[in-house]
Amino acid sequence: MAYGSLLGDHRRALHARIVEAIEQLAPDRQGEHVERLAHHSLRGEVWVKAERYLRQAATRAIGRGALVEAATCLEQAVGALDHLPRGAGTVQEAIDLRLGLRNALFALGQHERVFTHLQAAERLAAESGDAGRLARVLRYLSTHFLAGGDYARAIEVGERAVQTAA
Repeated sequence: MAYGSLLGDHRRALHARIVEAIEQLAPDRQGEHVERLAHHSLRGEVWVKAERYLRQAATRAIGRGALVEAATCLEQAVGALDHLPRGAGTVQEAIDLRLGLRNALFALGQHERVFTHLQAAERLAAESGDAGRLARVLRYLSTHFLAGGDYARAIEVGERAVQTAA
């Protein structure tokens, strides 16, 4: 009840302080608390930590086979990155998060969401001139089209992937 009466700024500050407290009280056991750290850093709008802890929470979820939870964490991590200054590191991380997200969503049969994230990853990789990541994205897009029965597009994108990789 008391939490619900807090204003937004106070809630964010409280969550940010909780992140700091967990980090200070258990610096050697952060892995055990990664889900809590992810939750509180996201709610506290501590974007750098939110992205890092959400990515770690997603990795743990994948290890447990909790793909819905992993996908949620990865999508939230992508959202956290949107709040950070755009630089080479954040663009690469955004692409990598979307590729990880593709794996979870593909296994869940969420093909339209896969396609949306792959399109965003393709745009980011092309804009940044990252040929290696672009080739990976194109390979996944080719697989997406193949799974959907669009063989002509699968071949076209697959050939682009090979050319880009070369």
